[in-house]
Amino acid sequence: MTTLAVIGAGQLGSRHLQALGLITCPVNIEVVDPSTASLTRAHELFYQVPRNENILSIRFLNRLEDLSQEIAVAVVATNSDIRRKVVENLLHTKQVRALLLEKILFQKYEDYTAVYELLQAKKVKAWVNCPRRMWPFHAELKHLMDGSRWVEYTVSGSNWGLGCNAIHFIDHLASITGSLNFTFNTNLLDREIKKSSRQGYIEFTGTLYGWTERHDKIYLTSYPEGNAPVLVEINSDILRCVLRENEGIAMISQKETGWQWKELNFTVPYQSQLTHLVVMEILQKGTCQLTNYDDSWQMHIPLLNSLTEHYQKYAGGDRGFCPIT
Repeated sequence: MTTLAVIGAGQLGSRHLQALGLITCPVNIEVVDPSTASLTRAHELFYQVPRNENILSIRFLNRLEDLSQEIAVAVVATNSDIRRKVVENLLHTKQVRALLLEKILFQKYEDYTAVYELLQAKKVKAWVNCPRRMWPFHAELKHLMDGSRWVEYTVSGSNWGLGCNAIHFIDHLASITGSLNFTFNTNLLDREIKKSSRQGYIEFTGTLYGWTERHDKIYLTSYPEGNAPVLVEINSDILRCVLRENEGIAMISQKETGWQWKELNFTVPYQSQLTHLVVMEILQKGTCQLTNYDDSWQMHIPLLNSLTEHYQKYAGGDRGFCPIT
């Protein structure tokens, strides 16, 4: 029988669990978190989903070792500082076919290499949860931008968690262009390192600027004050697009229509509407629409190295890691 695991039952892990409650093939689900309070909350959210006869059983556990021995897909939704340890403990003690990992993957460069080598040794497939490339509207946008010679991608808004969320937009640009090799410049980031809303973590404001090997450009700006909603602008030689994600509104103009603007409505899926689709693809096809570990690693490392250098420069000390999650 197919067993799925959700490791980490915090806010995001609970949303993954809710999505799994919509799955359309028979499964057993196991949820692990050392916090009984988190498990209780996850239990409550799960049972907000209408009863699904495909969920043959669900168990809420405090210890990783209490998981079943064989796991088809494990969703690792822990914080980044412990994710390597969790993955290592899981793969050394259980037989796991596939992993779905939350981002930011890890806080240290060596963690990426260690986990990559372990995945290879254990022959475990892994994907990273940057789901914008799964959004139906973005799939259509990618189609419209096929053949673009260059793309310029801009994100701006107030306190949107640049350190934590930049990889989402970097991954989206990569899905449009096919370019994975990024270089970043931190000169326009603010020198003040902010405390994250999550205890023990930090955040960045200002502008992070990057480019790809084919000279696509990305500008990520988080204002330190105000409440400006996130605005995404995607421009190329054949299309211009302005996205107001919080409103579900897009403005698009295309070269082939004389650059006339048209307004479109689109839906931003919640995580609780996506995870089961990813897991079912993995179970049925052995792959999914998300970025695989190898490709995501290539995008994470230049981002992590740039932010770590900026953090060390202005926070002081040779820290060797960047506490973002």
